Amino acid sequence: MLARVDGEIVSFNISLADPNRLLAKYIGMRYPAAREHNLYFVNWMAMVRHCIERGIPWMQIGQTSYRQKARLGCKLKRSWIYFKHRNPLINPLFKVFGPMMAFDKMDPDLQALGEDAPYIEPGAAP
Repeated sequence: MLARVDGEIVSFNISLADPNRLLAKYIGMRYPAAREHNLYFVNWMAMVRHCIERGIPWMQIGQTSYRQKARLGCKLKRSWIYFKHRNPLINPLFKVFGPMMAFDKMDPDLQALGEDAPYIEPGAAP
């Protein structure tokens, strides 16, 4: 998808789609035109329109700007990263300190949402 202002390309959005999901992969915007023309929201609404027109029930957006996405009605899906050190003596330290490094403890948007973060129920997404 391309967005133009006065014939000049100011934004692009590369997405993958199948009958059940639109997966937004990449977005690019030319600043300051992006702010001046609210291109993030223009792109967002174009993706929503695309899904509605084609009956696509799920739109998967990505792992940034959680607060903004929550404002736009998104539900967040929890994810986990499991890790194991080659040295088994270090693994007990990971058990203690790993939860402190959890993404929701470190990301400012998720911290700001706190308990109000709109997480989707496990198993609900395709």
